[in-house]
Amino acid sequence: MRHTKLIAVLALHAGELLSKDQLADALWDSPPGSWQQQLHNLTSKLRTVLRPYDDVELRTEAEGYRLVIPRANVDCLVFADRVAEARRLVRADQPGPALTELVAALGLWRGQALNGVDSRALLSAAARLEERRADAVELLAELRIRRGEYAEAVTELTEVVEGHPLRESARALLLTALLHSGRSAEALAAYEKGRQVLADELGTDPGQALQEIYATILRGEATTGAPAPAGSPAPAAPRLLPHTTPDFTGREQELEQLAAVLSEQEATTLTISAIDGMGGVGKTALALRLAHRVAERYPDGQFFVDLRGFTRDKEPLPPAAAITELLQATGVPIELIPHGLDALTAAWRTAMAGRKALLVLDNAVDAAQIVPLLPGTAGILVVITSRRRLLSVEGAIPLALDVLPPAESVELFHRVAGAARAPLDAPELPEIVALCGHLPLAVRIAAARFRHRTSWTLGYLTEQLREYRSRTRLLATDDRDVIAVLNLSYRHLSPRHQDVFRSLSLHPGTDIRARSVAALHDLPLDEIESCLESLVEDNVLLEPAPGVYRLHDLVRDATVRLAEQHDDPATRRTAIRGLLDYYLALAQSWCRPLTRGPFVFAESEAAGHRLVEPPPAGSALLAALEPELSAFLGAVRLAEAEGLLEYVWAIPCAIEPLLTMRNYEGEAAGVFRTAVAAARHLGDRAAEARSLTGLALTLRERGDNDEAMDVFREAIRASRDAARPDWEIHQLMGLGVAQLGGGAADAARTSFEEALAVAETQHDRMSVISLNNNLGVVNRDLGRFDEALRRFDDVERAMSSTPASSAGAGAATTPDGGAEGAGAAAAPDGRAAVADPEGAGAAAAPDGRAAVADPEGALRLTINRAMTWTLIGDQERAVAGFERALEQAGALSSLRREAIARAGLAAAHRALGHTTEALSHGRAALTLSREMGLREVECDAMSSIGEINLAVGDLPAAVAVFDRTLDLAREHRIARYETRAHQGLAHADLLKGDLRGARTHFEKARELCPPGFYENEEISVHLDRLGDPAVRCRRCPVVEQR
Repeated sequence: MRHTKLIAVLALHAGELLSKDQLADALWDSPPGSWQQQLHNLTSKLRTVLRPYDDVELRTEAEGYRLVIPRANVDCLVFADRVAEARRLVRADQPGPALTELVAALGLWRGQALNGVDSRALLSAAARLEERRADAVELLAELRIRRGEYAEAVTELTEVVEGHPLRESARALLLTALLHSGRSAEALAAYEKGRQVLADELGTDPGQALQEIYATILRGEATTGAPAPAGSPAPAAPRLLPHTTPDFTGREQELEQLAAVLSEQEATTLTISAIDGMGGVGKTALALRLAHRVAERYPDGQFFVDLRGFTRDKEPLPPAAAITELLQATGVPIELIPHGLDALTAAWRTAMAGRKALLVLDNAVDAAQIVPLLPGTAGILVVITSRRRLLSVEGAIPLALDVLPPAESVELFHRVAGAARAPLDAPELPEIVALCGHLPLAVRIAAARFRHRTSWTLGYLTEQLREYRSRTRLLATDDRDVIAVLNLSYRHLSPRHQDVFRSLSLHPGTDIRARSVAALHDLPLDEIESCLESLVEDNVLLEPAPGVYRLHDLVRDATVRLAEQHDDPATRRTAIRGLLDYYLALAQSWCRPLTRGPFVFAESEAAGHRLVEPPPAGSALLAALEPELSAFLGAVRLAEAEGLLEYVWAIPCAIEPLLTMRNYEGEAAGVFRTAVAAARHLGDRAAEARSLTGLALTLRERGDNDEAMDVFREAIRASRDAARPDWEIHQLMGLGVAQLGGGAADAARTSFEEALAVAETQHDRMSVISLNNNLGVVNRDLGRFDEALRRFDDVERAMSSTPASSAGAGAATTPDGGAEGAGAAAAPDGRAAVADPEGAGAAAAPDGRAAVADPEGALRLTINRAMTWTLIGDQERAVAGFERALEQAGALSSLRREAIARAGLAAAHRALGHTTEALSHGRAALTLSREMGLREVECDAMSSIGEINLAVGDLPAAVAVFDRTLDLAREHRIARYETRAHQGLAHADLLKGDLRGARTHFEKARELCPPGFYENEEISVHLDRLGDPAVRCRRCPVVEQR
């Protein structure tokens, strides 16, 4: 059998080079391990068989095998050549010779192509050959019918139709041959058989060609109809389109899209456009707008049917009733309208055959309601609207209609309410239409109410729309109610889908995922996924990204009302607990690799959940966590509202690394204050210690160092009460950072040393390394540069000797290389410079020894040293260090550290007089810091840019930059950068010769500068010797040097 397959595939590709892989695919569905040897054996045997034939050769080439054989020796090739010649003769209007060629070509066939060969590849080739044979028979039949050889054509076509029952072209020729043979009854039977096969196999009706022949046959039999009286007027074509709204707004893009579809398809096919969208989005208005625009193109009738799919207090219109309505519109008397859906469908399609007509099927419930109403011929435009996506309507071109863009929503409100009451530039309008969800129905109702309530102001309307209950009341009139319209979609959902839909009212986040919804119901995930996909198809749920769902704001209002009507409190409470359990387990599991200190939940206290997947690895974890933040915060609000206090503190503490990544922006402070209150209400000191730590970190990040210090002290007391010295280490570290940020360097050193003593007692090597690094930073700020460098050298040695097992004792680095458990020590000029949060744990070498320090810790150490070298005045070394830091930051994708390194490069290059390089790095640091909300780095970069402007003599630009830096530092309460900005302004005054102004700014700088910091000495020298050109400091302009 394999010899047969081999010769078959080689003959089919005679003269072509076939690779060994191609031959293997043809010979075996799943090639065995020894296939190459077997193929070699087969080709060797085949060469033996072919040896007697001089003109046939199987050649072995580098890439495979090639069968060299005369074309005349391969039947399939001869067949293809003769058919091609026949087609050429037909084009040359030589039907006789063409018929001869086709008879000869088909005479080469002896049964089925490649009969008995079962290879998948060869079966596909056989199918292609059979298709070419059927094409040849059809061409031969056409020639025979032209010559009047009907009987021969019937014989040849019958075999093809039986072998290819779905081949409509062959069946159409068979009907024609039978009709011309006087065998009309057989022709009708052949048509009916084909119609049944198409319906059963494909769910479609016969195509236009078959239907036209069918109509011809019927006309040949129908000879009893009486002619119409002479001079009788033709009945008027139906014009049934309702009027369009006069204030229709926008949708030009959608109308252009629909018009493009018409221009491409209307001449040759039945054109079906299916517009879907949520209730109230304007589907009917758009359909009618389109219909009126193109009505003149369809002179034989313009039909409109309201199918009542989603109509209050009415059932959907049955297809039979809709067709009856349409037939009556065409002028068919009621007594001649047949019974039964099949007969009605046939009558409707017959009535529409050959017409240029337009049919609007509005408010469809599903595809089953639509399909019987579709005409069967070209030249007809069908426009369907439905709240559901009608995916099973064959050939329909979908248009998913979304809410209006904001500008068009504002214009619609303006047009409905009137220009006098709602001018287009009214500042309240954008929020009003946003509160209406940009849903046209809601915007119309709100605008109409406002137009008639002359005592209302736009501000009052805005207030009414902001609150759920007043919004639902306002968006309802006697005949229109937004929530009621949306609830009509709910009526057509299955009970399970209704349950899931209502439960979405409880979901805390903007983005909804299947796992969280499954937690609400304690149902299998695949069942929930199926429900959500169905809700998307029903246009009650949005899917902005694969697997991510959202509720329109007004649809959420509808789910709230439905839940209030149908769900009992116990069911609701159980669902909420299930949801909160899921989010707590997700937060603890996914944030665990990023966490250390008080925020690490031990295995014994961490919540597990069947729906929580293992956390993604590496940077993918941060990308996956970021979109969940709104849901986590929403879960905290939900827990607080329900009085479920154990979640109110646990979820914020579990997501602390995520809040760190976001620089504790937004709700972080409020969330942790609520967490502290919940922990205190529960009397849980350990929970209170964790929550206080989170609050203190948030306050410190926002520049509230005084309050942060108080809260850190409270957290330390709580940790001692809970007997958690391991947490105390991180809280003391955080306290030291806050003290350093507040200018109390000596107090910070004391806190770091106290934390170091506890860490050594606890054998916490990672924290020991971190604290040594932070003590290095403190010494640097106090101007003890040699001691700072000694500390950094100690850190490096400890990093390289820390065993891999120690690295696992804590948690991985926080997002984007941020501060460890309790925070970052401030580097010179306020930049963050912290020890590696993993205690600089080392990666294990293959033999188990420590190989290299943690790259994030190594990056921080590189930056710390480079900053120190800048202050010492070793700028060349500083530049090299910062350049190395840039490489390390790039390898770690740490934009935060890149911003710090570039700010350092700006300062070092400025000190060297390299103003071009300095400005480039300064602006790059400024861009990154603004993108990431790094306010201290932003101030640093701005200060360096101001100092560069001084160096190049652009005093106005320098003053403008320092003024902006001063405002920014005041806004974020960063006293150190207020100091630096005043130093910059003082230097600008010195260059202008304004000694009084310079003294004022230097005095303000000294007042703001923390005691003991190295800047104090420089400021004092300038004040003592004001105007002395021999006095130089780190901030003095450096003339560009090369």
